[in-house]
Amino acid sequence: MAPAASHACRARAAWTSTRVAFRVGLLAFFAGSALPQDAPTDPPPGLTEGALRNDAFLPTNREASQALFEGDAAWLGRREGAGVQATQAIAFDGWRLALTSSVAGDAVPGLDPNGSGTGAFPDPDGTLGRRADGVQAAVLRRLESLEPDDRAAWRSRFASTALEDFAAAPRNLNGQGRLERELPGMRVAVVAAIACADLAAESGRPVAASVWLSRATRHLRLLDGSAPDQARLEAAIEQRSSALPAPAASPTRFLDNATSLSVVRADRLEFLVGVGGSMRGAELGRGLRPGLVTLNDGSVVVQTARSMVWLPEATLNQVRGGRIERRSLEDMLGVPMPRPLALASSGGWSILPATDGERVVMVVDRGTSGRMMRGLNKAARGNYLACLRSQDTDCPQPEWLLSSFGIERHNGSEWVPDETAAEPFGSGTWEILPGPCIADGRIFVAARRMHDPGNEHAGPPGEIWLCAFDLATAEPLWRRFLTRAADLRRDNEGRTGSNEIGTAGMPLALIGGALIVGTNVGLVTVLDPADGRLSHAFRYRRRPFEAPGWPGSRAPEGNADGFVIAPFDSDHAYHLALTPTAAGVLLDRPLPIRADLDLVDGLSDPKLFLGRDGRNLALRWRANSGASGSAMYLGVQETFQGRALGTQRRVLTSSDQRIYLFDRDAQLELLHAEPLVAVQSGDRGGDVIAADGRVLVLGDDTLWVLNAR
Repeated sequence: MAPAASHACRARAAWTSTRVAFRVGLLAFFAGSALPQDAPTDPPPGLTEGALRNDAFLPTNREASQALFEGDAAWLGRREGAGVQATQAIAFDGWRLALTSSVAGDAVPGLDPNGSGTGAFPDPDGTLGRRADGVQAAVLRRLESLEPDDRAAWRSRFASTALEDFAAAPRNLNGQGRLERELPGMRVAVVAAIACADLAAESGRPVAASVWLSRATRHLRLLDGSAPDQARLEAAIEQRSSALPAPAASPTRFLDNATSLSVVRADRLEFLVGVGGSMRGAELGRGLRPGLVTLNDGSVVVQTARSMVWLPEATLNQVRGGRIERRSLEDMLGVPMPRPLALASSGGWSILPATDGERVVMVVDRGTSGRMMRGLNKAARGNYLACLRSQDTDCPQPEWLLSSFGIERHNGSEWVPDETAAEPFGSGTWEILPGPCIADGRIFVAARRMHDPGNEHAGPPGEIWLCAFDLATAEPLWRRFLTRAADLRRDNEGRTGSNEIGTAGMPLALIGGALIVGTNVGLVTVLDPADGRLSHAFRYRRRPFEAPGWPGSRAPEGNADGFVIAPFDSDHAYHLALTPTAAGVLLDRPLPIRADLDLVDGLSDPKLFLGRDGRNLALRWRANSGASGSAMYLGVQETFQGRALGTQRRVLTSSDQRIYLFDRDAQLELLHAEPLVAVQSGDRGGDVIAADGRVLVLGDDTLWVLNAR
């Protein structure tokens, strides 16, 4: 831990030095002209997936929406020959009112449902009618669509407001953040965003600092060099960006030159079969699956349905024996025995803990809906979010436990309730969804409010919220309403159906400074982890209940340009931008599932899948040119197990008999096939994971450790 702390101190010192150098001259003139945007050269990708079949609820701010679309209508009138200056002022005032009448998590529809202002701005990818944008994102998209002279008029319109607001704004994160949000495309927004980046970096939040610098850069592009200190602003952003910690090295890089695999050891996990219904016969990725994380000391923590299993690094290096600790979650956390249930028709339940290298956060058990039976009420029951901490290279110990009704902290011998933290998720009983995410000392987790007819204070059932908590203390920080779930049902079953098992969302993903939330109920939402600001929410095509779909248990994957998501309730995968711009959000044509089962890599060319080719399962590929084929066929009675792993130059996938290694540089040539010996009858294969120079295969109740050569 000492080297990491030293690096953090050096990075913070470099940041502070950069900040001091920039402080001189921040009170200068705020207005400036704009930078023209390059027009896209490629044709729009287009929407080709067919009927949307999706009425997922998009929460929007009514007042902000009305103001924004009234501004659009005025702008459309200007283009059609009305008085230029008068309509321009009305448009700008409407967009500005949308900002001041909303807060960071608020959204507006892509199109006005009443038709006001329709056609005022381009919709090159045809997605405006199926998405909602964050309020500032919507205004920025409009500003980026303007001609430079019109953007200059925007700055001129609010130049005096910017000076007044800057003088009055508190020099803290809330004050400067509000200033940046409400005056987009202005020099004051650049300055405020840089100030917020400073505050975030000095508090040890490099991801948030990077987000603020990205915001500053976007505002700066709209100034067109007219600010008297444009070069100084550019240098300030660049210096701060270079002072941030470098991105972590890819954990899969060691595999890029591997030509063979060998099993080192295999260990039972729970010594239980079929806990909670492991669903061995379920379709790929739709059962109850354990998950694991690796810690800074090289140890591995596996979470199963009922237990935590800890394997220190020394044990992983041995062929057999060594220390392994198995602890019941019931005994360790003082909760009822977990009995998580999973249905293939609801996307299964993947147990995926999160870690920052020292702490491990686990979603424990599942929630169950309440119901009335013969006049008697059976109350809803929620589940738990537990934090364990590893110190002195020993087995992690419980630190705090969070549920629908409060927070408990462990003092080393017993649990102590926090009387000040009732209902951390809001009123009612909540099911915390699997796949939390940790960044900047915060834990982000999605939660769904349970149906509880006997509780008059339960709140609307099915609401899905994203919540942020302090990782060390579990203190609630903020929460954002995402949607109201409508689980995938048969056409004659209605919107709610009779299934009490709700759909699990995708694991959360942090990509390019954006937090991606795949709900698996019709919507994917992109937010900024810095302050929970909404970027956009996108409705994808939902498949018929009986039609094939993706497992939905794989986290979205991406890079600085965008991300790929393959939802459980869709028969298409989507490549989307992290931020809505004048070019839209769709980066490629929707990708149909066809005869495939799981998406291995949707960013590359060719794209890779686990799928079917005739009667056999196969590793499949599809090129952007339209060509497709299979690289290898499994045996007649052989099936894929768990998630495959794709690296820059290799692909690893597991079946119920062996693990396969392929060379992407040689047209997916098979390099090696290593048998996976069953430790218990019927348990072979699982998720393929790269960790600290090892390959791990995590099955239902077995962990295989392999070396790559």
